[in-house]
Amino acid sequence: MNPQQMRKIQQMQRETKQIDVIGEDYLIQAYKIEIEKQMIQWLDTYGYETMYCDIGVNISENVELENIRLRIRNKQENNQSENEQKEFLKKEFMEVYNIPQGNINISIQG
Repeated sequence: MNPQQMRKIQQMQRETKQIDVIGEDYLIQAYKIEIEKQMIQWLDTYGYETMYCDIGVNISENVELENIRLRIRNKQENNQSENEQKEFLKKEFMEVYNIPQGNINISIQG
């Protein structure tokens, strides 16, 4: 193989890696958007308006949910204390998304 052919092959390898990274980034963003959409819809069914939603993901063999940060507002009267509401929501997210409670941060605005 001559040097020019080697350069072309190396260039193709670099471009292929860039495409792989772009594809992976696209999949991660699509995953995050879908999970955020699910959370917002689920919170709405429980009477919460989502003011802010951010999730972190971990990429190993699979894309996994790593942490959740939410700022929500209660749209209706709720007889539970703020801590009781947070605990209920955290428990639900832990079960659905298999994420440790310490990785879920929920702020409820009055």
